[in-house]
Amino acid sequence: MWPYFMLVGLPAAIAIYGEQGGKTQRTNRYVIDAFFLVWLLLLCLRSTSVGTDIYTYESWYNSIKQLPIKEVMNLAISLKQELGFLIFYKICGILGINFRGVLILVALISLWPIWRLYRKESVELPFLSIVIFLAIGLFGIFFSAMRQIIAIAFSPYAYYCTRQKNWAGFLATVLIASLFHKSALILMAMYPMYHLNFRKRSSLGAVILITAAVFFFRNSIFRFLTKAFSRTIAVTETGAISILLLLIILAIYSFFMVDNRAIDAEMIGLRNILFVCILIQVFASVNTLAMRLNYYFLLFIPLLVPKIAMRCDLRNRKIAIASVVVMTVFFTGMYFVKAYTGEDILQIYPYIPMWAQT
Repeated sequence: MWPYFMLVGLPAAIAIYGEQGGKTQRTNRYVIDAFFLVWLLLLCLRSTSVGTDIYTYESWYNSIKQLPIKEVMNLAISLKQELGFLIFYKICGILGINFRGVLILVALISLWPIWRLYRKESVELPFLSIVIFLAIGLFGIFFSAMRQIIAIAFSPYAYYCTRQKNWAGFLATVLIASLFHKSALILMAMYPMYHLNFRKRSSLGAVILITAAVFFFRNSIFRFLTKAFSRTIAVTETGAISILLLLIILAIYSFFMVDNRAIDAEMIGLRNILFVCILIQVFASVNTLAMRLNYYFLLFIPLLVPKIAMRCDLRNRKIAIASVVVMTVFFTGMYFVKAYTGEDILQIYPYIPMWAQT
């Protein structure tokens, strides 16, 4: 587990040093850089036994690279597989890249946009952003789901197009992302939701009522949606409500801690994305597919929480300072408790480097 302790420990050490020496934006960026650099190394140097789907992806790659391009196209149609990912595989095969090289390429392609997003946007309390990111379940998928993590890497581009009201760029980004994983089409919800003006605290009541109604009828709604999209997906009680409760608590925090005079359009947009996360997460207790759909939006929640804490109402200043300490400890502990005691469905614990592969 020591690589994962380093993943958290190195940014923590830099953050503590920055606090003692006078925090600067440069130091905050070093915190983010340390996290993503260690994460990138872990992805590039891992054994193919780390990540439950990696063996399948390796076998798939060895088959795809030997096929003519026409057969690759036919395979995408007949098996209803994402064409963008198959072409990516084929290009890697043509270039003579082995599967280790493919793992490294996918790691770079998927992490770089997220790294840039956090480096630019997480300028306040970056270590808090890191531990929230680790705790909410998005981190592990990058060790296993190669198609989807490339699609997730388009989320920052979709976000910036949304923020700039560039609807043409937004649509193009989402469509390209869907060529790597069809689930990326869920990003279509980002543009309209981001620009809703949920500023007043009364909006939170509406969100909670809607969430409660959706939760109560979640099984029926899920069956209707899967039937509408001609999909047969079983309704199963997964018991996954911990992240949902956590997101609701963060939504309450985002309304009652913030000074409404200090909130801007970007924070309102990020808070609206949090509402999307809550509504999608309601269905995680019905089928694990919902959690995978939520990855595209959960990516932005660690950026919102520090902004709320730093723009708190002056009457809540002491509470805000205490909440930052509590959340940092809580999310750090939550990550390591899940790492040690969780089901490890993605098979990423303990970390096994490639030179220890059997």
